[in-house]
Amino acid sequence: MKQFLPISAQEIAERGWEQIDFLFISGDAYVDHPSFGPAVICRVLEAQGYKVAMLCQPRWDKAEYMAELGKPRLGVLISGGNLDSMLCRYTAAKNERSVDKYTAGGAVGQRPDHATAVYAQLVKKLWPDMPVVIGGIEASLRRFVHFDYWENKLMPSILESSGAGGLLAHLPPRAAPAPDRHYRAEALPGNRPQAVSDRPPRQFSAPAPALQEPPSPPAIPLSHRWKYAAALFPFSP
Repeated sequence: MKQFLPISAQEIAERGWEQIDFLFISGDAYVDHPSFGPAVICRVLEAQGYKVAMLCQPRWDKAEYMAELGKPRLGVLISGGNLDSMLCRYTAAKNERSVDKYTAGGAVGQRPDHATAVYAQLVKKLWPDMPVVIGGIEASLRRFVHFDYWENKLMPSILESSGAGGLLAHLPPRAAPAPDRHYRAEALPGNRPQAVSDRPPRQFSAPAPALQEPPSPPAIPLSHRWKYAAALFPFSP
């Protein structure tokens, strides 16, 4: 590692690149450290020979801000950050925080609520045919139909609300080239968005379920609960 990852159009131009391969959009400020997943994934892709740039905490009032670093050749990867964007803004008691520890200077208000979904929606609005893969703790916890504490209601999979084509969960560095395999095939597998977990010892992949009116708790068979638990924690018995 001889250089920081490019995070501006000027830094991309200084490298002599006409177009990047992957654009990584992050809800956090740029920190090039192994404890920050976006930096690790970008470094792994960079080691594979790809031109990768990071767009950190972009403005979200216009879709055009997603194109600040240019249109990528292969696709867009998105993470809301190291911490759920809602927890970055609110305490568990739903009070607004005065400091954001994942933003330069601790400034608050530098990312939207539900940042992963908002960024993905803007990218799809700007480039409808662009492959988009989301990941990180915010996406992972919402990969299935779920109860949202902040909205106080059941919400659909983030794949449905964001418009992304794929979701990577429990992602170790060895799985980082997975988006590249999809992009080289020019399409994500199947016609529906995919939630993919590379958590060992086996891989789990499933189409994003649609939100339907749930049955009352007594009507949910115990076998279904075990299946749901297995999907969340895909370990071999």
